[in-house]
Amino acid sequence: MNLLCFSLYGCDKASARAQTSRISEKTLHGWALAGGALGAVCGQSWFRHKTQKTFFRWFAWLCFAIHVVLLLQIFSAKGLTSLAS
Repeated sequence: MNLLCFSLYGCDKASARAQTSRISEKTLHGWALAGGALGAVCGQSWFRHKTQKTFFRWFAWLCFAIHVVLLLQIFSAKGLTSLAS
């Protein structure tokens, strides 16, 4: 998912430079939310794409934080209750 999302940012940046058909912002957000948040953050940085849009920056990081919390919960023996102790 992360590699795909990273690639989508690269393709959209190339399309922006060539002034051709672009990937919709909803699609980029959807892939970030679906599991490609790290790819979105890296794609923004690597391709310098969508970095001027504040919503894109914080949304990708928010998705990343959600994914980290979910992974911690999944891999924790007792779920979130063991993190609080």
